[in-house]
Amino acid sequence: MPGVTTNRVPYGETGKAVQAARPPAGLGPSSRVFLRGLGQLRAPLPVLVAGVLMTVPVLALAVASVAVVLPGFSAGFWQGLFSCLLGIILFTLAGLGWRGVKRTVHLGSYDDGFFLARLSLIGLVVVGVAAIALVAQGEEMPWTMALVPAGVAFLWLPWVLLQNDAARAWPQQVELRRGVRVADAEQAACLPGVRVHTCGAFGYAYPAQPPEVVPVHDRHGSGWRVRYTCGACGEPAEQLGAALREGETPELGGSDLWWLGEQADQVCQSAPTEVDGRLVVRPVSPAALDDEPLVWCVRALRGGVRVTQQLLALVPEGADKVPGMRTAGRTVPVDQVTRAFRRDTLEQALSRRQGWLASFEAEVRRRAGAVPPVGA
Repeated sequence: MPGVTTNRVPYGETGKAVQAARPPAGLGPSSRVFLRGLGQLRAPLPVLVAGVLMTVPVLALAVASVAVVLPGFSAGFWQGLFSCLLGIILFTLAGLGWRGVKRTVHLGSYDDGFFLARLSLIGLVVVGVAAIALVAQGEEMPWTMALVPAGVAFLWLPWVLLQNDAARAWPQQVELRRGVRVADAEQAACLPGVRVHTCGAFGYAYPAQPPEVVPVHDRHGSGWRVRYTCGACGEPAEQLGAALREGETPELGGSDLWWLGEQADQVCQSAPTEVDGRLVVRPVSPAALDDEPLVWCVRALRGGVRVTQQLLALVPEGADKVPGMRTAGRTVPVDQVTRAFRRDTLEQALSRRQGWLASFEAEVRRRAGAVPPVGA
């Protein structure tokens, strides 16, 4: 209202500042995985010390969030609401900072660990401008402003420790911890289609040229590096798949598997044609394809059959659909989400893809060429 001044946090500008500091994206590792990793493979001492130093501001933010919220319960409504919102912001920053600490120590992703440090540089600029304005007005600058540069220096102190040779080698030693858990090389080859490239776009599951899948090993285990060309920006890209360990399950969610199956269909489908007043999509005629596209269709359909079988395996015995908690991954179109994970829909899709695969493999055999092995 005109003439009314409110004391409020500029959440829009706060969000811009946080994004500019590049917060750790995505989830994980969980604290359980982080602690288990410390017991399995100890990080070098400089990395551990850097992690401890990074934890100090995280704890400070968590304590500050509680200290801000508690007095708000005994204050008025608006002051209490303001305190709660400010406390939520501080606690969220603490959570993002803790995620960065875990990734620094467990994954060797050092950039994630300096989120709070980068955010402090933005705060330093704000305080610097305020200090200049005070001096320009002839006012005395509070001594507490000197604490801000000291705090910023403390937040960047771990960077010095991570320049140690042992710390520099750590990311390569645990490279596969940053990989997606996959069952085998074939599933690793699917990663370009369900993971975001650095340009911000999803790759594509079955490009004109198959991705290059290279076995890799580190101190943590074995896996596969998948090299391909991004379908959006045309730049070389890669994904990392880590082989499952005993008791682990693949990290591809139900929506990832569904999308991969749909992409397999699209590789082998012709343009929609009208039949009895409705549009029908049919597979292209295998006989009309050259050898290379035919081989690629076989590979795509084999992948489609496999991921559909894996998706069906997520349906509990006696249930009629995949549980909601198992459908993570790429977004399923709104018009299909209600039926995409039903058992009967998946069984129909599996039968269709198996039929298409049989016809394409029959054409390969007719041409007296061996059916190519999966992943070749």
